Amino acid sequence: MCKLNAYTVWGDMTSDKSSENYPLKNLCEECAANYEVISVEAPFDKYCEDCGCEDISEELENRKEEIEEEISKIEEKITELETELNDNKQILVDLQKELEDINSQL
Repeated sequence: MCKLNAYTVWGDMTSDKSSENYPLKNLCEECAANYEVISVEAPFDKYCEDCGCEDISEELENRKEEIEEEISKIEEKITELETELNDNKQILVDLQKELEDINSQL
């Protein structure tokens, strides 16, 4: 997966512009290894300026949270059904005992 950050890197030191001396580049970790990094900041775009890969980590995190919520709801429903099943089992046991009592009286 492509994980991006904004990197301030060494650039063209012969330039009169500081933005060319120390450019801020949105790069994946793999492409950042090709530069001498000065600082790391939060990414400002979803795409790597060098290789073009897309950082989908935010979308994956959002989807993970959605799935965890769905799992939680399913677990709650299972707990409810287990409780209902146990209650029904007890009712069945009570009915069977009552039937046995009635049969014994016959």
